[in-house]
Amino acid sequence: MSVGTAGVCLRGLAMGFAEAAPGISGGTIALVTGIYDELVGTIAKLSPPSFGLLRSGLKAFWQHHNLTFLVALGVGMAAGLLAMAELLVWVLATRPALAWSFLFGLMLVATGGVALQSKPLWLLVLGVPGLAAGLVIASGSGLPEVGGSARMWALFGGGTLAATAWIVPGVSGAFVLVLLGLYAPVLAAVHERNLGDLAVLAAGMAVGLMLSSRLLARLLATQRQPVLGFVTGLMAGSLLKLWPWRSEEVAVFPTAEDPLLIATLGLTILGAGAALALLAAGRKAARS
Repeated sequence: MSVGTAGVCLRGLAMGFAEAAPGISGGTIALVTGIYDELVGTIAKLSPPSFGLLRSGLKAFWQHHNLTFLVALGVGMAAGLLAMAELLVWVLATRPALAWSFLFGLMLVATGGVALQSKPLWLLVLGVPGLAAGLVIASGSGLPEVGGSARMWALFGGGTLAATAWIVPGVSGAFVLVLLGLYAPVLAAVHERNLGDLAVLAAGMAVGLMLSSRLLARLLATQRQPVLGFVTGLMAGSLLKLWPWRSEEVAVFPTAEDPLLIATLGLTILGAGAALALLAAGRKAARS
């Protein structure tokens, strides 16, 4: 493995860690580590017609699609996702309030980071509807528990939407899974090595990447401010879904009698600090 390929693999590892947690965008990690343009450009080359290059031989197909880069990145991301998923499954099973408090801090600052990129006009015009939509979605229970083919379609659709969010800096793919009520089931599938569910999710993600990469690039280039305004509101509304203090799944205010109050507040601050560090690194990378 060359140094360059190893470096891409390590970047993928960091992106995998990030995408396992709502609030941190894998796209942001790609931007911070200097591979975002290559990533989006490489994904944009993937289209059904481009597979016709296989007639010219595997080498031509491989080089045209920059598959050395994609495979190295994918291996790193898979390792990062597996490691972080194991940790999150354990914490969510034993101390859910602590896990959600850290994720709430991440998401809170990530929302502020997107808001800072948005103009006040669009925050008002589209941020408010986005906030309302986020609150409505977050106050629900997500997609209903289903089995069989309906479950497969839910995972496929969730993967498609999550991948679309994944390549936008500042928007987390895991955040989309939280909104859909698929975050815990997907973590469980990773933990249990449920290859059937993971294959369907991966297929949805592949479709999402191929369909969205060019569209998102065009949309962000021509309608960036309206998109950011709506996404800011949506993310703000979705914070209700991550609120760590709950009684029978209903969000409540913390009390002084809560034995985990200090730890929960501390992890919220820690999550916010981690997101602030990533946002600062992202701004520095964008300027350089």
